[in-house]
This record gives sequence, C-alpha cells and structure tokens, in this order.
Amino acid sequence: MKTGVICIFVCMLLMLVTVAPISASTSWNETSQSLTMGNILYAGGLGPNNYTKIQDAINDAVNGDTVFVYDESSPYQEILTINKSISLIGENKETTVIETTIENTTVITISADNVSMSGFTILMSPSTGLSVGIRISKMEDWPGETEIIRDVHIFNNNIEAITQFSVGISSLYLNYGNFSNNYVNCRYFGIQLFLSSHNNVTKNVVEHSNYGIWVENTWNPRYHLWFTHPKFGDNMILGNVVRNNQIGILIDGDRTINDKVLDNNITNNELGIVLGTTLKSEIARNNFIGNNLSASIETINLFFYPTNSWHDNYWGETKKLPVPIFGKFWFIIMFNTDFRETNFGSAIPLGKYPVIAFDRTPAHEPYDIPGMS
Repeated sequence: MKTGVICIFVCMLLMLVTVAPISASTSWNETSQSLTMGNILYAGGLGPNNYTKIQDAINDAVNGDTVFVYDESSPYQEILTINKSISLIGENKETTVIETTIENTTVITISADNVSMSGFTILMSPSTGLSVGIRISKMEDWPGETEIIRDVHIFNNNIEAITQFSVGISSLYLNYGNFSNNYVNCRYFGIQLFLSSHNNVTKNVVEHSNYGIWVENTWNPRYHLWFTHPKFGDNMILGNVVRNNQIGILIDGDRTINDKVLDNNITNNELGIVLGTTLKSEIARNNFIGNNLSASIETINLFFYPTNSWHDNYWGETKKLPVPIFGKFWFIIMFNTDFRETNFGSAIPLGKYPVIAFDRTPAHEPYDIPGMS
C-alpha cells in the first residue's frame, strides 16, 4: 500500500473519531472535541525508518499521533501498552495480527483518554491461565480510587482465544467509549463494561463465551450507597449479533440506570439475556431466537425491577398475548462492611422468591437486523 494512500486513509478515520478533553473529573456531560491530527509513525513493512516493533513506535509517539502498522511483518509477537492519546491502526484486520502464547497476560493495555484502535486480529493461545485481548483502565488494580478513562474507540478488530479463561475486551471506569464492528470469540467473556457509563456497544459479533456482553455495576458494599458514589449507566447495546454463548447479555448491579438493549440478534444461547438489579433499563426490538431460555430476571431490589421496560421484542414465534419474563428476587443480608477500605463484606442469602415482568407488545415477526441469518 502506497504511503500517500495510507495518509489519506488515516486522516479520514481520524475525522470520524470524537474525543473529550483529558480530565480526572467524574463529570460525564462534557462536549466531545476533535483530536488534533499529528504525525504518522509506521511499524513493520519495508519503508525507510519504519519501526520493527509496534511498541517502539508507540513509545516515540506523542498525543495526537497515529501509529500505522503494516501487515508484511505480521504476526507481531508483542505485549502493548498505550498510555497516550493516539490512534493505532492496522493495515488489514484479517492480516495484521498481534498474538501471544504467554499465560496470564493482557495483549493490549489502554490507560489514556482519547485512544482509537482498529484493523487488527488479536490471537491468544496460551495453554492455560487467564488471557485478555484489550484492557481499558487507568487503574493498575481494583478496588481503588475512582479514575475515569474517556473516549476510547475500539472498532473493526478480531479478538480470538482458545483458552477457557480468555477475555476479549474489558473496561473499568470507562466513559464515552465505543466498541463497534468487532468480532469477539473468547471463552470467559466477550465484552465487559464495569463501573462504566455512556458507552456504545454496536454491531459486534460475540460468540462462544460464558458471558457474551457483560455490563456490571456492582452492588459491592464499598460502592452500593447511592449518596456516596455516582451512578453508572446510559450504556447502549445496539445492533449486535450475540450467539452461542452460555449467557448472551448480562446487565447487573444496583447502581445501573438507563442502560438500553436494542435491535440485537440474540440467538442460540443457553440463556439469551439476564437482567439483574437495574433501574430503568430498556430491552426492546431484539430478536430472541433459538435460545434455551430467552430472558430471565435476577434482582436483590424489589423496587428496581418494575422500572425496567420490555417491549416489542420478537420471541421466536408470533405471540398474540404478552410474553412473561420470569425470575427471582434474592433476599440477602449484608454484614462486616467497611466503606472506607477495600473490605467487600459478606452476604447471607435468606431466600429467593419468584418475580415476573412482561413484554406486553411482542413483535409478530423477526426484525430485519443485519447478521440475523
């Protein structure tokens, strides 16, 4: 690929990415701004001054730069850290490969605001241990103090692994992120948003995981008091293909509010969607087809689950009556908690009781959502 063509391609990609100013504030209502176009650094390939290693190019980049990676030198046996506001772009996602056989490692760690990544295949093939494709967080460990990371865009990538404990994309305290048009095939979970808000998960294919798409805003006693910690939510799960997982989509945590699951193909999972202790979530216009069980409720707050909205979903066949969604209310008692430290406390379950919700306006035929077949 000619350098001039690549420059034009990279410029066009960067014009599509909107980002917010770097800040440690927990305010989530800032207006995004465009990332200033910087220099382009090249890794791989045969060009003069090209970097042999991707990480070397990242190290020499500054905020606003782009690192373009050729596929001629693929596969790249690297573990990458992105700690500055840059774009990392592969020449072709099918042929620009980053792979590892190292156990208990993360292939790409992103710890800066305003990062975009596209055009790669990430392969993880250790024989045992945990492997993570992309981890997005400013924190080295958790629990810890809140430090929000913003405007991370992961799109048009393949992330695959063969080990039992493999993770595709994991994020912690991420706001205004975008995961789109990725293919994720990892055994433990595919895409996770943890303690995160205002993110878009759109047009991905996620399959063969224990948990396909997992939004978790924990009811851990360190965070569960509404008046001591900001709420999380307003995440959009839209237009994805979620298939052949144990649990297709899981949304849980008593701080979760206003999450939306819209226009997805949720097919051939053991359990299509589990809605946990959430407030004002919306599940609408999805195709639930071929699942062993399409939907379930698991809540520890009887006041929350009636606020959630189920409507206009297709349930595998024409339904003339409202469709019931069954579930359980878990009555528990928390004790031995310390909200100032990292003690998670303990819980005693005292019983579980049936709950029920309804999709009162089920669709009569499946929606024409891309990837349905």
